[in-house]
Amino acid sequence: MIDELMRVVKAFHDAKGFPVMVPLSEKAIELRAHLLKEELGELLEAMEAGDEVAALDGAADLLYVLIGTAVTFDWPLFEAFAEVHRSNMTKSVAQDRTHHPGKGKGYSPPNLKDLLERHKAARLSGSYQMWDQETQVRTQKLGDH
Repeated sequence: MIDELMRVVKAFHDAKGFPVMVPLSEKAIELRAHLLKEELGELLEAMEAGDEVAALDGAADLLYVLIGTAVTFDWPLFEAFAEVHRSNMTKSVAQDRTHHPGKGKGYSPPNLKDLLERHKAARLSGSYQMWDQETQVRTQKLGDH
């Protein structure tokens, strides 16, 4: 699911000459931040105006740019999403004043540091395969939560 979206956005980056798999740098961060802020602003404006079509367009554009950010910096977005989902499932049912689930006693924070370190180590060792064929297995595991 996310891996397929990353593949098509990477194809866009390749076709248009946008960076792929680059380290965090001031220039790359500035570009990605500008694009993310612009798309989020368009989404929020459309929602506030009650324009559902424009809001959907803004949401899709924001998702496209967010995935492009993961492509740019070679972040394992599917695995990160799955880890955040795992963590969110440990949150308590009770909600605070902002209507967010509470963290509670059984909360287990996402371990994104280890995930990113494993991802980078696999890339350096040569065993790395960008957006590999394990997508269906990982999707099934995500659905099990």
